[in-house]
Amino acid sequence: MIVLTILVCGLFYLPSDFYAAVQSAHNALKLQANLYFAQDYDYFSPANGEKPLLNLWSLSVEEQFYLFLPPILWVLVPRLRFRLVRAVIFLLLIASLAFAEFSRLPQRDLYYWLSARAFELLVGVLLAASDLRPQRRWHAEVLGVAGLAMLGFSFLCINESMRFPGLIALWPCGGAALVILAGQSRDVVTNRLLKLRPVVFIGLISYSLYLAHWPIFAVARYLLAEQEIPPPVLLPLIALAFFLAFLSWKFVESPWRRSKAGFRRVFFFRFLIPTSVILAALSIVTATRGLPQRHGSIGPSITTILGFVPEGYCHGHFDESDPGKCTFGDRSRPARLLFFGDSTTGHYQPVFDQLGKKFGFSFVARSVGSCLSVVPLAGVPMTWPMNDVCQAQLNWSEKAVDSFDVVMISANWLSYIGIPGHDDYPAYLERSIQDLIKRGKKVILVEQIPDCPGVLKFYRQEFSPLHFLFSTDALRQRIISTCGSGSSVANARMEDFARKSGAHFFKIASRFKETRALHFAAGERAGFEYLYKDEKHLNEWGQAEMVRVLEQDPGFFRILRNPARP
Repeated sequence: MIVLTILVCGLFYLPSDFYAAVQSAHNALKLQANLYFAQDYDYFSPANGEKPLLNLWSLSVEEQFYLFLPPILWVLVPRLRFRLVRAVIFLLLIASLAFAEFSRLPQRDLYYWLSARAFELLVGVLLAASDLRPQRRWHAEVLGVAGLAMLGFSFLCINESMRFPGLIALWPCGGAALVILAGQSRDVVTNRLLKLRPVVFIGLISYSLYLAHWPIFAVARYLLAEQEIPPPVLLPLIALAFFLAFLSWKFVESPWRRSKAGFRRVFFFRFLIPTSVILAALSIVTATRGLPQRHGSIGPSITTILGFVPEGYCHGHFDESDPGKCTFGDRSRPARLLFFGDSTTGHYQPVFDQLGKKFGFSFVARSVGSCLSVVPLAGVPMTWPMNDVCQAQLNWSEKAVDSFDVVMISANWLSYIGIPGHDDYPAYLERSIQDLIKRGKKVILVEQIPDCPGVLKFYRQEFSPLHFLFSTDALRQRIISTCGSGSSVANARMEDFARKSGAHFFKIASRFKETRALHFAAGERAGFEYLYKDEKHLNEWGQAEMVRVLEQDPGFFRILRNPARP
């Protein structure tokens, strides 16, 4: 299934996304897909719903569990009474559950880690090791109905806003355990339901169905650039998932399970050799960063189009031992400007670097994707969500700001202003700006470039080797007509916000919109010089175009060259 998925991704995925898919396959074959996805913080990687092998994280957890538990039992069983062995299993279950529920580690890590998931598997181990059995039929009936009710509650009520795994996971695990326990009495309601032919069939192909369904849906989401697959598309995809699952069960899973081959033959010819060959093939894709050669002569251009911040700039990673690495522009002049923010600041770093060299100013820049940017106020907590790298950047800005005369902040304002979960950010930013002004700093907020919804979808379809299956002309025209509609509203709000809070507002979108940028972004080719990486970020060509536009208005840069002058 991994091989088939990677081959399909090779047809449809852009190089950077194909590279990410291959990396996940590589880690899945090494039984560590869960650890890979737990560390996959790349802001520009495909959304989780578009990652074709994301479902393999749970198999890695299961495989790791099978590697650790047997040695433990091998040591304990010959030396302890079986009752004590069950007690040890129970204590391991409680320890894992407590870790999942009360650990202060990021929820994203806990979701994928074996240590926070082991209790779910240990529920089954404890049930298998126990001598529990319903004494009477009505006991089994009650247990079975209760188990189905718990599973139904889990299906309907557990959602992504809840802490999971943790105590809430006992509902599905406990429900499954009760259904299994009730099944020891033959003629009960749950058994009759589970013996229905459609249910039995789904049970037979369930493992293959689990493997097949997710890559199919992920590729569809990727090509449509939508997380919700429309029903007219979804129904055929479900049918395809069942068909592939049946083939896998019939011709792969069942024959292999019935095989009488010895351990050595299975290990070498069904695991070690195939895995080694696949890993070797995947290494070719890894070495080429997604095999852009698949796209023929336009491969290098696609790589440039999907590029973001070139090497040497400070986006998402910082060397605290050498602060000078994040100084750009005319380094012969003292850096009196601090420029920080989210990924928007990332694509501006090369732009202001070139402008600084031309107009004689230097600056220190740092950026982190999806990081609501503000200089923290002493003693005033920030309540909006942020990852550890973002928190580190904000803490650093609080300490570093006294060394600068000008503080410039840019962000994808459209994603933050008026968005639930970020309600406290505007008020906090206003207080922070006013505090900086009182301390004698000039504060500049940078306008967001025009947003162009649909650009990424256009690239995925236009540059696919099977691009003839898609009609991109209508999509191109729709992008042209809507480009900038959302960001213009956010920019108007931020301009008013800057005026009220006493900050300068540097208009970029209005200058950029007058160029050919929007047409390039929408797919009107000029030597393949599309300017946008995605809906809201510039690539290398876009950054060069931005430099060309801004250098025609040198007035603004006098503030950056001589910040002490009015």
